[in-house]
Amino acid sequence: MELVEEAREETNVVVQKISAKELVAYFCYGFGQVLNYAMVGTYLTIFYTDYLKISASIAGVIFLIARVWDAINDPMMAALIDYTNSPKGKFRIWMKWISIFIVLTTIVTFIPWNLKGSVLVAVAGISYILWGMVYTISDVPFWSLSTVMSNDAQERSKAVTVANTGVSLGFLFPPLVVPLFSKFIGHNFLGVNGFGNEAFMAGLPYGIMAIALLTFPLMLFGYLGTKERRHASVEKVKIKDMLNTVRTARPLFVICSIFISNVFWDLQNALLTYFFIVNLGNIDYQSTVTFFSLFAYGMLVLYPVLTRRFKKKRILQAQLILDTLIRLPLLFFGYSNVTVVLAVIVALNFLQTLTSALIPNMIGECVEYCEYKTGKRTEGIVFSFQTFSGKLKTAIALGVSGFALTLINYNPSAAQQTTAVANGIFFVSLLLPILGNIIKFIFSLFIRYTEDEYRLVVRYLDKKYQKADALEAEDTLLAQNLENQMTQLQNEITQTGLK
Repeated sequence: MELVEEAREETNVVVQKISAKELVAYFCYGFGQVLNYAMVGTYLTIFYTDYLKISASIAGVIFLIARVWDAINDPMMAALIDYTNSPKGKFRIWMKWISIFIVLTTIVTFIPWNLKGSVLVAVAGISYILWGMVYTISDVPFWSLSTVMSNDAQERSKAVTVANTGVSLGFLFPPLVVPLFSKFIGHNFLGVNGFGNEAFMAGLPYGIMAIALLTFPLMLFGYLGTKERRHASVEKVKIKDMLNTVRTARPLFVICSIFISNVFWDLQNALLTYFFIVNLGNIDYQSTVTFFSLFAYGMLVLYPVLTRRFKKKRILQAQLILDTLIRLPLLFFGYSNVTVVLAVIVALNFLQTLTSALIPNMIGECVEYCEYKTGKRTEGIVFSFQTFSGKLKTAIALGVSGFALTLINYNPSAAQQTTAVANGIFFVSLLLPILGNIIKFIFSLFIRYTEDEYRLVVRYLDKKYQKADALEAEDTLLAQNLENQMTQLQNEITQTGLK
């Protein structure tokens, strides 16, 4: 299906429609990329502690050092991407080659090294840091691409929603398939008796390597099936333009603060594997929960309905309240009733899936805000905030999970953990996220850049591009008329209180 264009009456701008093939391809890239990310986020801690026998506290240090490096590396990678102005595109050219490196670095991160002591720690740390660098080079162009697939807000929102569906599935899929792959390999190829927790741990690195290889064709199709459509007047970005973006990106800082506060959810994911093994006594419960959680994707049809009726800020706040209410039964029942616990986790996954596109959509809308403030489109820098925030919260969760396991005296060599250890895992993984909901709700009160302001900014930029076309055609009368309209829109934006 080729690009279809139709007139948009209110702005007289041609709307660029995104084809179904492109949406499928965009979905596939997001799914394949994040499947690698989710395997690292979900299983790397237990791989370090229970397989490589690295202490939980040392594992936490590795994760935190990696994020310190990301604070330097991610803006550098984003600047390099924004500086790109190739005839073949600004973002897809990066996606073409980086997918194979994501697969390779994921495999290297889970190699069961036959090393000990400081050498093992150094190799584990370097491989994880390398994986994080490669992921940035993939994630920033992937999300930035959504801003140049169409010039229409609804079309772009559709693309982000589809991509985020792939991302959400990528997060949900590892708990379903990794235990199955790992136990199969552990039993059939490594000679472990049965298909229990021992077979899972023995086959874990090999199961993850096999799944990582399967993600490459998905990401390759994602590159081949998408298109970039940038306006001809968009200029090459300079270093000072990127610095201006950082200096003026106040709404972006608020949204990313909310995103980073999602660290409590990542902490839950990091410890749920331990919870299923230690507290419930069976890793198979993880696959059960994931299977039922897959049905949540049928609810994604409600997301466009919700965003048409309510502002994203209100949807986010409602999600935080509901998430807290769903967890409350655990305060009374604990984890003794397995059915209740599994039902709560599935319900939490349903709610998370339904609202998972909120933050990417809100960050995407900040691209226009930053362009309005600086005059230059710096998609790479804007989405590097999301990439860095995502890796930062995941690393903090992994680091905190390592320190928490040390604090509650978790012993990976013990045949059975103590009641105190089990209670500690339960509290950190399923009750502590209530604190995260409170923090995120407080941050949400500072959101000032909503759909109303976004629409005004988009209209202003539409006029800006039309003026550029008029000047190129030497139509000074039309250019002056458009300049007047831009001034009027600028006054309206100022009256909203947006700074």
